[in-house]
Amino acid sequence: MHVLLDSILKSVLEYKVKEKILNQSSQGIISARSFGEEMMFTKKYLKTRPICKVHFKVLKKNIGQAESVKIIGEFNDWNLEAPTAMKKLKSGDFSCTIDLASGRDYQFRYLVDGKKWINDENADTYLPSPFPGIDNSVITI
Repeated sequence: MHVLLDSILKSVLEYKVKEKILNQSSQGIISARSFGEEMMFTKKYLKTRPICKVHFKVLKKNIGQAESVKIIGEFNDWNLEAPTAMKKLKSGDFSCTIDLASGRDYQFRYLVDGKKWINDENADTYLPSPFPGIDNSVITI
C-alpha cells in the first residue's frame, strides 16, 4: 500500500501550472501570503542566485494540538520516507525554510501527525492530485 501511495504521489509531477505570479524583480523582493494578519509562507528572492528562500508556517489554530508537521512535495520528490520536518514553535505553530529554484512551480501538502493531509490555505493556486476530489497546494517561485 505504501509503495502504491508513493507511486501515485510521484505521478503528480506530470502536472504543470499555467498561472504565474509576476512578483519578481532583479533586486529580489519579499512577498507574503496571509491568512488574516498572519503569514502562511514568505518568499525571499536572492539577488545573486536564482534561488528563493521560502519560509512556510502552519498555524496552531488551523491544526489544533499537533505533535508534528511535515511538508512533502515536488521539492523532495514526494518522498514519504524523507519529508521536510517543520519545527514546532512555543506558540504551537510549525515552521521551516526551504531553498527553491526560481522560475518554476512546486506542488506540496502538509502531513500533520503522520496521518492528516492538509493544504496551505493561501497557496498561489491548487491542482488536482491523483486522488479524486483532492487538490495539492502550489507555490510559484
